[in-house]
Amino acid sequence: MPGCGTRQFENISQNTIDAILDSLRSKGATTEGNNPWTVDMPNFGVKMLGEWNADTKVLSITVQETGWFVPCQAVWSNIDGLITALNARNAKTETA
Repeated sequence: MPGCGTRQFENISQNTIDAILDSLRSKGATTEGNNPWTVDMPNFGVKMLGEWNADTKVLSITVQETGWFVPCQAVWSNIDGLITALNARNAKTETA
């Protein structure tokens, strides 16, 4: 299936990047690279590319491919929820 485009997320710290990658791996994803990263979630047929600009703290995620049974809306909903939760959690620990 085709991809779902690219989204950018602002104010993303290195700690949040690490937490995102750890969370994806814990859900069965394999990752390659070190900025940019390729992420393959074979259980869902989703392949992504992530790139983080440390200077601007902007994370760009491109969903390159989805399984036939996974609509783009579901992919982005999961990504948005994960990043929002981890970014909020890490923002609290970084200011404490």
